[in-house]
Amino acid sequence: MRGALELPLAMFMLVIVPSALIGSLLSSWLLMMMALARYGRATLPGILAFSPPAALSAFLILKALQHIACFAPQGYFLIILIFTTLMAFNGCIKQEVGRML
Repeated sequence: MRGALELPLAMFMLVIVPSALIGSLLSSWLLMMMALARYGRATLPGILAFSPPAALSAFLILKALQHIACFAPQGYFLIILIFTTLMAFNGCIKQEVGRML
């Protein structure tokens, strides 16, 4: 039973978690850029306050992925890229649908 759980848990930890973290950062940036386009300079303090922690988070996540890449199979970054793109767009779509309701 233990062996049956190792692969899904490894898949979750090595693919889904980094993709969700990077996807949430990207969707937050996209939503802030949309708010900047809509509301103009009033959103600049929020963007400036969000930028340093977001940059640090992205740096730490990418460094962790760089260390994982030594042990990962060939297509690991392609899978990460696909999941990250899906999660980033999912975050933007949820915000836009919630705003329309």
